[in-house]
Amino acid sequence: GATRNGEIGNANSNLRGRVGWEMIRNEVLAKKCLDCHSLPRPDKNLDLSSLDTVRQNSGKIFERAVIVQDMPLAPFDRLSLEEKQALAQWIAAGMPE
Repeated sequence: GATRNGEIGNANSNLRGRVGWEMIRNEVLAKKCLDCHSLPRPDKNLDLSSLDTVRQNSGKIFERAVIVQDMPLAPFDRLSLEEKQALAQWIAAGMPE
């Protein structure tokens, strides 16, 4: 959806609200990443439920989920265009809380 005033979404959107950590965690990471990348035993020792860890690994996350698009691994669904846009917008905005 179109972005306006730091928000994403439209009438057909599943993602709504300000693109901040809570939205990214709940609407993107929880749905597509945290099954494998969270405690108690996160794959590759990468716990994406932690804002600090996501910030420290944002380049790798962006590359794998948005550019190369090999994450999440099959049989899990890749990020939708809307999820990729939200993640890109959040990273570009400096990954605000």
